[in-house]
Amino acid sequence: MKKQKNASTPKSLDSEENFRLLVDSVTDYAIMMIDPEGHITSWNTGAEKILGFHSEEIIGKHFSCFYTSEAVASGIPRKELDLASTQGRNENEGFRKRKNGTFFWANTIITPLCDEKGMIFGFTNITRELSDRKKADYTRSLIEASLDPLVTIAPDGKITDVNAATESITGRSRQELIGTDFSEYFTVPEKAREGYQEVFREGQVRDYPLELRHLDGRVTSVLYNASVYRDEDGIVVGVFAAARDITDRKQAEDDLKRATAYTRSLIEASLDPLVTIAPDGKITDVNAATETITGCSRSELIGTDFCNYFTSSEKASDGYRQVFREGQVRDYPLEIRNSDGRVTSVLYNASVYRDESGQVVGVFAAARDITERKLSEERIKQQSQEILELSTPVMQVWQGVVAVPLIGCLDSQRTQQFMERLLDRIVETNSPVALVDIMGVPTIDTQTAQHLIETITAVRLLGAQVVLTGVRPAIAQTLVHLGIDLSGITTRSSLAAGLLVALDLLKLQVVNKSDNR
Repeated sequence: MKKQKNASTPKSLDSEENFRLLVDSVTDYAIMMIDPEGHITSWNTGAEKILGFHSEEIIGKHFSCFYTSEAVASGIPRKELDLASTQGRNENEGFRKRKNGTFFWANTIITPLCDEKGMIFGFTNITRELSDRKKADYTRSLIEASLDPLVTIAPDGKITDVNAATESITGRSRQELIGTDFSEYFTVPEKAREGYQEVFREGQVRDYPLELRHLDGRVTSVLYNASVYRDEDGIVVGVFAAARDITDRKQAEDDLKRATAYTRSLIEASLDPLVTIAPDGKITDVNAATETITGCSRSELIGTDFCNYFTSSEKASDGYRQVFREGQVRDYPLEIRNSDGRVTSVLYNASVYRDESGQVVGVFAAARDITERKLSEERIKQQSQEILELSTPVMQVWQGVVAVPLIGCLDSQRTQQFMERLLDRIVETNSPVALVDIMGVPTIDTQTAQHLIETITAVRLLGAQVVLTGVRPAIAQTLVHLGIDLSGITTRSSLAAGLLVALDLLKLQVVNKSDNR
């Protein structure tokens, strides 16, 4: 600008100097003048502070050196000058580059400078650093992006800030929440109060359970993680708390608890002793029936060896190992020994059970008490023996003579018992003659005949002789028809006739007393 030689010149120069001093005193803004092409023509102290260049380094350089390479490649600096020229002003925000190569977020206002004819002879560029605001905006955006309710709490328990998720879960706006007591929004205010006080005392809490009550009455189960936050001097100024909605998880846990309780009730309702066994043979669970039959409590049983409670621990061990090997066993017989010494006969049904991935994790075994059944079987067996003895009595009819009147059919089992009883009686009475009467045997077949021959052969091995009596005509014909060879066996049609043969073999004679008179 040319100096004018009139009375006003000193005053004008003073004004320009004052303006320059004013601009130079502004340190929070980078103020520069650029020519119509974008080259820097002036530079203030604030520009030096913010951008890092001394005036002698930057005067004459193009102002695009403050932009990112992407912005320069896109022609952004030129476009901003053009917009300022056409609109009278251009304001924008973006990253700017310092001398040291670092970037910062800035607000830039470009205004055209015009002469008296309205011709643009340059531009003013005022740049303000917004890094702190940008960081605050970024931080706020992260807080608002969180799906978890976030809240800050002052030492007096008052809410100082919340995010949108907190507004949603409480049904109240940010303005309504800030300044109110944090504990007001929970089903148990005392517990909420104890929670944030614990954070101030301990520095943090994790998974602190609370229930938030919505304005409409709905309740949401949450777990809070919270910690204190501090100012620049390290002084605790509040609590930052994040709540995780666990409604679905709690519902799933409640459902699982109900299902577990139901399953447990079924297990405990069973009258049969039930037990689960780990692969190492240790008991992992039992029901009340197992406690009763062993005389040991659940806590005493769990963790001990399954085999310890049986009369044969080896057989018990073989049993559960067979289950792990083959997948199951049925009606596996064992005897459980109670702590008082009583023994209970049981039959085990057992199978493996698996986890979610299909891996075998143990054996589930159910024992059926068969004590009564076993006693019944013993009684039946005894009665059968008694009936057998009645149906095949072995009697000593004379000194040295035993007789067996057979009644009914002869099968392998009965023949074996009959043979054993006959041989025992022969030895016991030292009888050289045995009468086997088959009058009561309804039919004779090959198998029955063979059983008789085997019995007679066994008697002969003891040195005794057998007389087969009760051979009816029909039986005789059947034996001939079957081709059974009885030529070496003495036979008679009646037991009386057979007794006479026996007496003869003993060289005894029956004498009528009247003949001796």
